Amino acid sequence: MFPKIDSLFERWNKDNSPGCCLGIIRDGEFLYKKGFGMGDLVKKMPITSKSIFEIASVSKQFTAACIALLHLRKEISIEDLLNDYFPELNFNPEIKIKHLIYHESGIKDFIYHLILLNYSWEFIESLSEDNLLDFIKETTDLDFAPGCQHNYSNTNYFLLGQIIKKVTGKSLKKFAKDELFSPLQMKDTSFEDNFGEITNYKASGYTPQEENFKENIPKAKIMGPRGVYTTIDDLFLWDQNFYAKKIGGQDFIDLLQKPSRDMISGLSTKRWNDSTKNQGYAFGLLTDFYRGLKTIRHGGDFAGFTSEMMRFPEKKLTIIILSNNSNINPTTLGFRVADILLENEVTIPSPYVKNKFQPLSHNMIDSLIGTYYKSEYNAFYSIFKENNKLFLANDWMKSELKAISADSYNATRIESLMLVRKKEKAIIIETEYFTAEIPKITPFEICEKYLAEYSSNYSNEQSKQQLHITIKKGKLSFRLQIGEQQFRPIMQDVFTNGFLQLKFHRMNNKISFVCLNSAGAREIIYKKN
Repeated sequence: MFPKIDSLFERWNKDNSPGCCLGIIRDGEFLYKKGFGMGDLVKKMPITSKSIFEIASVSKQFTAACIALLHLRKEISIEDLLNDYFPELNFNPEIKIKHLIYHESGIKDFIYHLILLNYSWEFIESLSEDNLLDFIKETTDLDFAPGCQHNYSNTNYFLLGQIIKKVTGKSLKKFAKDELFSPLQMKDTSFEDNFGEITNYKASGYTPQEENFKENIPKAKIMGPRGVYTTIDDLFLWDQNFYAKKIGGQDFIDLLQKPSRDMISGLSTKRWNDSTKNQGYAFGLLTDFYRGLKTIRHGGDFAGFTSEMMRFPEKKLTIIILSNNSNINPTTLGFRVADILLENEVTIPSPYVKNKFQPLSHNMIDSLIGTYYKSEYNAFYSIFKENNKLFLANDWMKSELKAISADSYNATRIESLMLVRKKEKAIIIETEYFTAEIPKITPFEICEKYLAEYSSNYSNEQSKQQLHITIKKGKLSFRLQIGEQQFRPIMQDVFTNGFLQLKFHRMNNKISFVCLNSAGAREIIYKKN
């Protein structure tokens, strides 16, 4: 069993590569733990179970756990209004604390929002908590009415951290240490806004750059959505509290793991083609299903660090992967480790198995070829034939599609899992993270002569920033501080590049303004000058 598991990580187990640490917990003890690769390439420090990693958004469950403790002690209620704590905010007054926890507030993600307002990544990283709170006070528009949808927003968890500070008089760092980390003897775990203060066993985060790796120094000071540094050994202690209930008792554990509702727009339904299985979001934890088993998990990705902690409560199995290599996908690896461990315990086949692919018929090819787009997700895919093979592509990937059956296909060149299911006038894309039905659309083309109508200067009232939209190589183009953006037409007045959607609006048939939309922030308006 363990040689099979090791083989999944072997490519990073080198003295010139950052890697990851794996921990497998079964029935209350470590079944296996092992480091692969280097924690620090300069110091030649290998990764071990004592290596300290930034766990990015896996931190959210600790922020939410602090809120849960305050709720159960009746110091706050998750039904309280956000304005009870921050009356100076100008949002819809119906936002409640629970809407922040479950990502149902409609508040824009501050990272996406600032990017679309044309601020640099350096500026975003340099923000203090006071700076960010001032920015949020200036924002009024929500992306949707509170409680109507789920849309992941880091701003929600920043505000939860600020509520903890306001109610307790302690920083999130101090409160979490006093109420969670110290009682559980998680001695190497803390919310940390100063990377330099961590000295022993600290792993550095890396991003591949040509044939080498670039070290990332986390500079962000915003706590709540991220900010926890910890080890595999300490996360074992946290995991065991879900069974031993040393902190909080049964009510605490139940609250942390209970999703807000059975079904809500923005989270996937009919997971793995099973009409009874839907995703949910609880207290910084995603509830989902895999091979018929309930999973409670969360991943993270920040500054060269990636992370995943997934629990299969029915099997008393937890898999933790902490990585300092941005190229490592710990969620995919976690599920593949689970496949090895559960090989003789579940009957539903793994979606990762190497299928015996069927030959493609002309009918299969012809029925799939086309353009697929869903505005709500800004999801764009093209399926086309090339050298008698079928391909799926968008602006960031291209993969051959191989037939598992007449209606199911595997995107074979993607590191993570992607299944494509054919449906009448649509495809269903299924990954470890989501299930989405993407309708087939009629391809829309526009000649360069008519593109000129969109080429102009646009300005944003809030940031006073300018967009200079031009035409390059037959596409609309403009430069944000994060880089050049180029867009293809989807329909009249709507363009996409997979990351952003441009939607132009007209008055008296003349373009008046453009809205920038992304996964985390919608309807950022730039008026035509």
